[in-house]
Amino acid sequence: MIDEKTTQEIIDAYMGWDRLEKPNKIDIIDFCLIPRTNGKEFKSREQVIEKLKDLHNRVEPTNFEEEFIKAKLYASITYLNALMGEVLPFSEYVKRVTGVTPQLIPESVIQKHKEIMYDHLKKMGYNPDREPVRGMDFNRTRRIVFNAFQFF
Repeated sequence: MIDEKTTQEIIDAYMGWDRLEKPNKIDIIDFCLIPRTNGKEFKSREQVIEKLKDLHNRVEPTNFEEEFIKAKLYASITYLNALMGEVLPFSEYVKRVTGVTPQLIPESVIQKHKEIMYDHLKKMGYNPDREPVRGMDFNRTRRIVFNAFQFF
């Protein structure tokens, strides 16, 4: 269970990291539902990463929400390492940051869904064989997309 003190330390760490990155025009917190504070004072990314590692090691999840918080701390450590120059293979980076292992979608699946999409577009009066999707005007595209939801 994450106690109140640790919860506040996590919030302060993210608020402080966000403040540290502002001169670099990097938003660590893009949307915040709690009152803003200055958070912990950090003088370097190295200090931030040490704090995040400490918090990550201390969090012992007892429920889904706490598992998410631990995963978020791990993702933040990975992201910060990348900002500091660490290079990972793309798939490993995505896995560490999102928790999802990226996989290529087989061409056969892409073609199947392309055919389904084209069938729906044709039912709405658009012929993708004659008019490229890129050439569509906004109002027509909006109407087609809106109408497409009726098919799903």
